[in-house]
Amino acid sequence: MAKLKPLAGYVLIEPMDEQETTASGLVMPEKAKEKPGKGKVIACGEKYHDFSAAFPTPFVNCPVKKNDIVIYHKWSGNEINNDNKNVVLVKFADLQAVYE
Repeated sequence: MAKLKPLAGYVLIEPMDEQETTASGLVMPEKAKEKPGKGKVIACGEKYHDFSAAFPTPFVNCPVKKNDIVIYHKWSGNEINNDNKNVVLVKFADLQAVYE
């Protein structure tokens, strides 16, 4: 896989496909599923300067680390095909939760 390093304020995520099954046991086809909002962190950009933040903490550190499983806004980020593998580049602000 080509080495991608997100710039300041961004996280590179590998989406995790979850097989969806209806109550009657039918497996949902790929095209009927919603875009995944869960994924594994591949890389994290450096902290960035947030000019809208109140003094004295204008720098925002990456809120996650490599290999964390995160939930992010379903329609956020940019999808990138990296060596035939789909990844998503998401802003720090679009991350919603981290599995512990």
